[in-house]
Amino acid sequence: MEHANYMKPSSASSAIRDTARPSLDFDLPDPEGFTSLPTWVSLERMMKGIREMRAWFPDGIPTAEERWQAKTTQEFKL
Repeated sequence: MEHANYMKPSSASSAIRDTARPSLDFDLPDPEGFTSLPTWVSLERMMKGIREMRAWFPDGIPTAEERWQAKTTQEFKL
């Protein structure tokens, strides 16, 4: 009695080999005159954002350590 091979070869079970490779042609902007600058925000809009942040966080934004300490309810000692 001949044993059937129930395992597929790795190349047959790999779906990646069956998919088409992505194109390496990118539609990038022309670098001539291209500058990477942050967006401009008016002073009025910036002040409004600062006021909103102060209203949401009157005591300031908690640091990562303060947020972690607020979540920790027990002190562990080794």
